[in-house]
Amino acid sequence: MLEVVRFNFVKKIDDTCYKLITHNEADRIILNTLIFDASAVPSLFAAIKLNQALVSTLKNLSLSAKSREILGDHGVIPAVVRLFECEEFKTLHANCAGILKNLATNSDRIF
Repeated sequence: MLEVVRFNFVKKIDDTCYKLITHNEADRIILNTLIFDASAVPSLFAAIKLNQALVSTLKNLSLSAKSREILGDHGVIPAVVRLFECEEFKTLHANCAGILKNLATNSDRIF
């Protein structure tokens, strides 16, 4: 019984993430909001906090098996790689690695 409840919960989350990406274009909004150049903003602290929230949201969206291909097509991988190149955003690297891991899970497609 518990397994059925868990499956329904995961499916509901998967569907919600898929809708956020396909109907609301949440991933595109996040990608357009990410800060890649810390020197272009007045507050490094604010840039880090904003990017942490955005990267965490992308990581959660990438958990959805239905959404992974769309996220790859929309350019999430190059954006995440760009964040790895920014020394100022080292605190984001673990979540960035998580996004890449999620996108690679159960995927036979190269983006």
